[in-house]
Amino acid sequence: MESLDIFRVQVEFYVNENTFKERLKLFFIKNQRSSLRIRLFNFSLKLLSCLLYIIRVLLDDPRERNGCWGCSNQSHNVTYIERSPIIWVDRSLPLWGLQVTVALISFFETMLLAYLSYKGNIWEQILRISFILEMINTVPFIITIFWSPLRNLFIPVFLNCWLAKHALENMINDLHRAIQRTQSAMFNQVLILISTLLCLIFTCNLLPVASD
Repeated sequence: MESLDIFRVQVEFYVNENTFKERLKLFFIKNQRSSLRIRLFNFSLKLLSCLLYIIRVLLDDPRERNGCWGCSNQSHNVTYIERSPIIWVDRSLPLWGLQVTVALISFFETMLLAYLSYKGNIWEQILRISFILEMINTVPFIITIFWSPLRNLFIPVFLNCWLAKHALENMINDLHRAIQRTQSAMFNQVLILISTLLCLIFTCNLLPVASD
């Protein structure tokens, strides 16, 4: 009798856990309207991260770069001067705080969606280009929370423009499904082309500036 009660408790726990996951999946993935809102939020978050990166570039002064966070100015040899601007940037504390906040939200959202989309193959989730880009743009910021000398480390946040492009494409698809409208192949192709060109221009313009 006792073993039967334990079995019932285990089954009830499994059902409740599965139901909670299904509810999250319904809100974040299956439901068209809520999924559209999530993608819109994600798209806005990526644009905000790109905007913060532009602000960081505009405020960056190579003469004020001291290397790691809290390091003092010191004489460097020629080899270090060539490599230093690529590795270290000038990032103020308020700007760092904003970028860390955006990175944390993006990281937890990505991990949650990866958990909800998991279908038994972990490599399928890890090896996706979008997942790799998310880790490149978020994990270094999270590390700087616990290791302050790395707060001036250069992080290629401008790559978030490609994640914004991906979110925009998914958002348009959800919008078509939500309003029950026949999807236009020509419209999607033009949208993909324009967004790709914008991302290429944005990336090519900011990549050399990042190391100036």
